[in-house]
Amino acid sequence: MELNPDDDRLTYRVVLGRQVARHRKNAKLSIRELAAELRFPYGYIGRVERGEQLPSENLAKAMDTFFGVPALFADLLKAADDAAIPDYGRMLLRKEKKALRIQEMTSTVVPGLLQTEEYARELFRVGHLWDSEEQLDQWTAIRMRRQELFRREVPPQYWALLDEAVLARPVGGPRCMRGQLDHLLGMLENPNVVMQVLPFAAGAGSLTGGSATLLNLDDGTLIGHVEGMMVGEPVLSANRLIKLTRKFDMARCQALSIDESVHVMRRYREEYEVDERVVRSA
Repeated sequence: MELNPDDDRLTYRVVLGRQVARHRKNAKLSIRELAAELRFPYGYIGRVERGEQLPSENLAKAMDTFFGVPALFADLLKAADDAAIPDYGRMLLRKEKKALRIQEMTSTVVPGLLQTEEYARELFRVGHLWDSEEQLDQWTAIRMRRQELFRREVPPQYWALLDEAVLARPVGGPRCMRGQLDHLLGMLENPNVVMQVLPFAAGAGSLTGGSATLLNLDDGTLIGHVEGMMVGEPVLSANRLIKLTRKFDMARCQALSIDESVHVMRRYREEYEVDERVVRSA
């Protein structure tokens, strides 16, 4: 059965909740007893069962193990995540998991793979004013799960080119941005991660007003993805990939060195810390 994510009667979230209730009742357990067995909060289990909230990946795995249904809840959670992602982004996220090298260039916000939970949620809150708190939680959880690829046994090589505007835009206010800058600086301690800042002084960049990604996959192929406001598309043809690769090369030529980029990030981080103190004392 194909589920329509806009129909509350048929969402994966509701179906998953019904499966939790069915297996719990078959096991002759109350919600409170199940919560105790799984070692998760009672209210949390109740919200999942009522279809009000999706489980975390850890809870889905715990239910699969406890009820002896290999991958049932994990697969339903993955299906719910896929259904929540726009069509144009699904291919990118599937391929991203298999990438050996990821290059990203963005002129507006911090790339999703580098966002803190607070920063990501603020972006979704502002960009999805019509969504419920539960839906915002789901969007944020999906984004955070993407970052698990950095914890793979062999993580991908990751190279991000950030327009300085990304650092200057105070998403979520000074405290949120200080935390986000701390996270970026912490990520740079990972030998597989490289970041460079494209400074304002460089003038017009090769990708003003959008974002782009290049993925080197484990089968040796190269694919790309470009994205703007509420629209995105894959880049697969050799001719377009050459042009997109050149854009990345030109941006690298205009970008600051890694050490200079770190200096700029630290400067912005210090400025946000000062602004945060001002806000607290007001």
